[in-house]
Amino acid sequence: MTEESLLHDLGENKNKQWYQLYPDRLTEEIKLMRSAYPAFTLHHQEGENIYWLGKATAFKPDGSELYSLNVKVECSREYPIVFPQVFDSDSLLAKHKCPHLTINQGANSAICYGNRLDPQLDFLAATRVKNVVDYICVFLIRQWYFEHYGKWLDGQPHGVIPFLEHEVKNGPVDPNKLCPCGMTSKLYRNCHLPIVAKFLYEQDVKLKDDFKRIVPKIGRNDECPCGKKTKSKKCCFGKLNHSSSKFFLLMKYPKAFGLSEEVHKLLFTLFD
Repeated sequence: MTEESLLHDLGENKNKQWYQLYPDRLTEEIKLMRSAYPAFTLHHQEGENIYWLGKATAFKPDGSELYSLNVKVECSREYPIVFPQVFDSDSLLAKHKCPHLTINQGANSAICYGNRLDPQLDFLAATRVKNVVDYICVFLIRQWYFEHYGKWLDGQPHGVIPFLEHEVKNGPVDPNKLCPCGMTSKLYRNCHLPIVAKFLYEQDVKLKDDFKRIVPKIGRNDECPCGKKTKSKKCCFGKLNHSSSKFFLLMKYPKAFGLSEEVHKLLFTLFD
């Protein structure tokens, strides 16, 4: 089963679900969930979306419970191309005004639960419902931290950094194509692009101000202070005002973006 074959089969069989076309896949999903999360119960009505109900729990290093949430994990007809939607069954996150309630509004809001975006992720081969519950448990750690300390572990509630890393490694994402988060069937421009653009704009304004403050006397034709013996307009100053300036920002100001040392080294390998 490939992404292309699944899309073809779903298109040719509009009244059938993915598990009706690929029953072995459902059998595998059930086996994995029973092994990893036996307390979760499967709800399966032929022809309808299937879903699991259960309690996702994050634990402290000593094994005691840190945070738990009763969730509903629902697989749409497009699964496994599209990640399952996860719902907070008790609406606890809404009480904390959690910004990760994204798909719908109110009590039935789905959770944007992914803490990382892997550009190499093969949804069909690697992702199972069991993995989704794993992701939720990591998300709960981040949610607990936010509720107790009033800020997010990586400084960004929706994890903007992975999208920037994705673009650096793979090139710009077409706004009119499926969002690379893999969690919805929305286009990138209607899903995560707005928060990525907002973050880039805020950082761009801040860093341009910093650049002008730090090097106010350097003109476009002067030697760039980065040390490359190149005119400023053809080096950092030009990049700062170029449409691809986000690459410059990532390279020169890694701490502002919360980038790891490994990713920063990768950026210099690609663009230096």
